Amino acid sequence: MHRNIDHDATPNGRTAVQFVFAVVPADTRAWWLVITPDAADVCDDDPCHAVSVTVHTGLRPMTEIWHGALAWSDALRSGALEVLGPAGLRRALPLWFKLSAFAAVQRARPDRSECRAPSCADARLAATRRAAAHSCMITERS
Repeated sequence: MHRNIDHDATPNGRTAVQFVFAVVPADTRAWWLVITPDAADVCDDDPCHAVSVTVHTGLRPMTEIWHGALAWSDALRSGALEVLGPAGLRRALPLWFKLSAFAAVQRARPDRSECRAPSCADARLAATRRAAAHSCMITERS
């Protein structure tokens, strides 16, 4: 991601973004991206710069966002991504990142309806819950 920063879209000066990845060992959970007008550095130790924005997510949703398979807005709405910081920076954050060069490559989606692996079952359960929550929201609006 640090190679795909749109420096024209980032704030002037130095901006530090902290990423906190769920479901990874505690000693590798937090990462920082320090963005300056002409460079971006990834740090696995706190760089001791004031953090402008903190992103809480999992590795999979972040990878899906970067590859263009998941929109920032959809990740936020689903709860797969949480962004903390001043409202203007939270809204601008998605514009700071260009998608991966692989984002334009169309990939076939496997049919997981018959899959019995725990990850498939979790995905089906999450989809069912999202659909139920969506139908509840529609019902409440009526």
